[in-house]
Amino acid sequence: MNKHAVAAGKIAGICFAGVLLVVLTHLVTGAAIERRDERDTYRILKDLAPDKGFGVLKPAEGSDTVLGYYPVWGKPGEAESCILVARGRGYGGPLSLFVYCKADGEILAVRLLETREYPGMGKAAEAPAYMNKFKGTGGAKPVPLTLGSLSRADAEAVSGATITFGGIARALERASSFVKNGGIRK
Repeated sequence: MNKHAVAAGKIAGICFAGVLLVVLTHLVTGAAIERRDERDTYRILKDLAPDKGFGVLKPAEGSDTVLGYYPVWGKPGEAESCILVARGRGYGGPLSLFVYCKADGEILAVRLLETREYPGMGKAAEAPAYMNKFKGTGGAKPVPLTLGSLSRADAEAVSGATITFGGIARALERASSFVKNGGIRK
């Protein structure tokens, strides 16, 4: 055997050992990561609707904005509302949102979950208070889609993050419409 074949054999052995180590690490940590993610999701659901119970995540059909939803129970077995898993697009890229809606599409609460916004360019949207401007909209009152439809104080709070505001507002308007148009199966 020449030197090159021996070296290639050693490199192949090291690569195999590395792959085996990655697989074993995933097997050991994968379940723990999944449990942590479930706990985090439950905490967010309880934060949005503290006195309610929840069903399991159901897939949404016919929407490119709403990915799925959790039925929210008032009385046992009676879904009175839902928390939608929605996505939008901000200045920094994709936005992930949880949107708590009544059956008529009225938005009760919103939580921005994931964002790639930049400081000064949409990062303020991560603050829970930022979403207050959308509470109570979507049902009888339209979701504010432009800065002109906001109060002066809310418009000033959005200043410097108009692309992010627009992405969130469009995602919320589509989520509300999804509920109003019967996208939720009871």
